[in-house]
Amino acid sequence: MKSFSQDIEERLNEISRDEPISYLGLGRHNLQIALGEIRFSCEAKVRFVIENEEYEWTGEPIAAPVWALVGQKPDKFELMDELSLRISLSSGDRIEIVSDHSDYEAVVIEWKTGRENAEVDVF
Repeated sequence: MKSFSQDIEERLNEISRDEPISYLGLGRHNLQIALGEIRFSCEAKVRFVIENEEYEWTGEPIAAPVWALVGQKPDKFELMDELSLRISLSSGDRIEIVSDHSDYEAVVIEWKTGRENAEVDVF
């Protein structure tokens, strides 16, 4: 799959519009995050810093207080490297979405581009 790019970082910062996280679903093989018109579906790895504690999800349920992230607003999206995208939240908490170079999707980002249209990027 493809790597994250500077374009993705810029686009996410442009369209996030300070929308709070409305949904964070933590499952066995998939982690989903929704904020405003943006949806993330993660299949590989997600790191969290919640109230100064670090957590890592790699496809199995974890005992992390992810509910504390719901309602928080992103301050910025930041490309850490070609495989890592960080969401810094207004509270100081962070979410780091990690992709990989496997043959299968690790991260899917979907955003609405109109009333009935959406775009999807697969990483």
